[in-house]
Amino acid sequence: MDLIMYLLLGHLVGDFALQSDRMAQDKNHSKKTLTFHVTVYVLIMAGILWLHSTATGESYFFSWTVLALLFILFVLHWVQDYLKCRVLPKTKQMYYIDQILHVSFLYVLRLLVQ
Repeated sequence: MDLIMYLLLGHLVGDFALQSDRMAQDKNHSKKTLTFHVTVYVLIMAGILWLHSTATGESYFFSWTVLALLFILFVLHWVQDYLKCRVLPKTKQMYYIDQILHVSFLYVLRLLVQ
């Protein structure tokens, strides 16, 4: 299975399944909650990358590149969610744009990892 499928699964788990309604509301007002959400998200993504590298027999997971990419993913996700929660209008269109950007970043991550 291609890495992008693993990353999309990780996105669904990290951005939806492991984010409660309360957390989604609290991150609108609390940088601590926002940071917690993004930390969980990136840890899920790290686990997904490890799972994929193990399943394919590749050893890319244990590299500085992957660590740097996870850090960049953390920063991008944090800034994007911060803007979505505090600056941009809360409309359906902004929600869809937010998700398209999240998935686009994952696709770029996939291109850089392999």
